[in-house]
Amino acid sequence: MTKNLPSIDMQDKLNEIAELRAKTLEKEVKNETGKEYSCSPYVSFTSRTEAKVTITTLETGISCSALYEIVNNDRWYCRFDWND
Repeated sequence: MTKNLPSIDMQDKLNEIAELRAKTLEKEVKNETGKEYSCSPYVSFTSRTEAKVTITTLETGISCSALYEIVNNDRWYCRFDWND
């Protein structure tokens, strides 16, 4: 089963990206509304080169998602994002 996952290093990199996006979203919401919300990221690896990141606002249950893929230079690239 682990054969279909990216390397541990690449998994760690995307988890860091997800954490950063969640913290950025918290700051954006606070700047726009004046309210503080906690955002929780979740990463689901769908193949060796693709993953889905979902960030959920804990207080409201509202979430947004993004599809990521590994590009030629071994970097994660956000291919598409949307509000759930």
